[in-house]
Amino acid sequence: MVKTVAEPQFTEAGRDVLAFHLHRYLVHWLAKSGIDRVFVTVGWEHTAIDPVTVEVGRQQSNVTSVGWDYERLCEAYRKNDARLAVEIEDRMLHALTITEPDAYDWPQVFAFVLFETDLEDALRDELEIHAGEAIRAARRNSVRLLFDECDDTDMKAVLYDVLDHLPEWTGCDVAAACVLANSLEAMSLDQAAQADFYVMAERLYDIDDPN
Repeated sequence: MVKTVAEPQFTEAGRDVLAFHLHRYLVHWLAKSGIDRVFVTVGWEHTAIDPVTVEVGRQQSNVTSVGWDYERLCEAYRKNDARLAVEIEDRMLHALTITEPDAYDWPQVFAFVLFETDLEDALRDELEIHAGEAIRAARRNSVRLLFDECDDTDMKAVLYDVLDHLPEWTGCDVAAACVLANSLEAMSLDQAAQADFYVMAERLYDIDDPN
């Protein structure tokens, strides 16, 4: 039976891929900087999707629970706080923000990196670059791995697997659908009225009723 309602969240596979790539991209930086660990919190601003935090150490990385609030970090960043700091469990963590411009050139926050020792500017810049590359690589490989594992799977199931991953890939937290059109021209607004569309799969994301 196909679920039409599901909770918008990071999948277990998505969390594992993210943790793997963060360790791979940051382990040499940790050794160079002398820092034992950093925390990387990945999420989507103004969505119902719970962010994921990975503790990245020199030997391994693990998804972990933390005491800071992702939206409050975003609010602090929007107030032009260039060097964020978070006090949690009687310790102060420094934070840097990873962003990329959206369609309107408004910086879209998609991750924060938190660490216990303040860093010189050069190390901060390197950390921001490596962490951003790791997250983008994790998203690309998560897509590739999904389709690599779907060679012998029913197409309907593949489409619903894609919809299950959309929250972690795009921040979608309301609804999504896979729509088949009869031509490429049908995707333009002026040709849509004469086109045929077929809804192949659809998903409602509901945080109150995941079943």
